Amino acid sequence: MTLDSQKLSVALDSGICGCFDFCYKNGFMFSSKTLKFEQNLWGSFKCMITVIYALFLRETYTLYGESRFGYVWVLLRDIFSIGLRVVIRFFFKVPDWQGMDTLHFYLLGIVLYYIFSECVTKCIAARAGNKAILAFPQVTVVDTMISRCLLVFLTNIQAAFVISLVAHLFGLELIISNYGLFFYCLGMTTVMGFTVGLFLASVSDFYPVVGKIWNMFKFMLMFLSGIIFPLTRFPIPSDILEILYLNPLFQLVEGLRESASCKYYLISHVDITYLNMWMVVTLIIGLLLDQSTKFERN
Repeated sequence: MTLDSQKLSVALDSGICGCFDFCYKNGFMFSSKTLKFEQNLWGSFKCMITVIYALFLRETYTLYGESRFGYVWVLLRDIFSIGLRVVIRFFFKVPDWQGMDTLHFYLLGIVLYYIFSECVTKCIAARAGNKAILAFPQVTVVDTMISRCLLVFLTNIQAAFVISLVAHLFGLELIISNYGLFFYCLGMTTVMGFTVGLFLASVSDFYPVVGKIWNMFKFMLMFLSGIIFPLTRFPIPSDILEILYLNPLFQLVEGLRESASCKYYLISHVDITYLNMWMVVTLIIGLLLDQSTKFERN
């Protein structure tokens, strides 16, 4: 996707304010003091979608509009991350792991890891990076987080699609055996990145050190989630492995790999109910903490 910077800048000039005009013209009003909805739920939903779309355009232009190589960098990052590991394994003649070819083993794991970790990171930084926009009563910090997570998801999926297409030309086909599980893992990774990011962002309002702790922990998460090596490759006691299997990102990675290969065998069972509960609990706690921070600031 190529951005016309001039057209986009014009759209952005009228986008944020224009989306508010849309809300008013469609009968959706805000109270500047109470910030409560005064009309129906459908009107509030349409306004929220319009605001998120405007914020999405703003985030896209901010990250990639100034440079023509913005999208290319994301693609090169994934190619380098995957290609280096594939070359090393080929050089040392390491066999494929768990019935899946090396390229797709790394691709599926790394893409989910980038989606999750970047969503969390951008959600934590959403409030600090959008102080001017948050001055509008129609814009909430949750809107900015959703727009950022959508951009992270689409950018990484675009890079993964290009890599898969090139691999297909060289005879390495990605055959999806379970479409339901495949799209569930992709979508849930993004949603869980948003909910965990919302939770940590709310906590960081009370304890700013949380953001620094997350930046250190996310590198450990790559190994704890089986992104680079299967957990069974390490001499870890079975009791500790059972605890590590509770990592929701690990289960999502395993589920995505299993859905994309008939020969892949799971290390641990993917518990859909457990993942849904993780998402709901972090979402509820994050929203409650976000509301409490609003009261603190007011």
